[in-house]
Amino acid sequence: MLQGLLNQFFEMIWQNPNWKFRPPKTLDEGKAFIKLYVQSVNVLFLSSDYPAPFIGGDIQVETIPAPENVSLGC
Repeated sequence: MLQGLLNQFFEMIWQNPNWKFRPPKTLDEGKAFIKLYVQSVNVLFLSSDYPAPFIGGDIQVETIPAPENVSLGC
């Protein structure tokens, strides 16, 4: 649910031509957005009364580039 709401927010940002922001185009840019989504969830749990101590901690995002012989349709 959070990712959907954040995506709506980013779409509004990206659609403003004066700001010159755009969706991620590279694997590293996409990785940064994935990390941002996970960080958002982490911060929400930091400020909640949820009793599970296993939520949170360092975020680890691994990227795996697509093989060269695969078309991504971009």
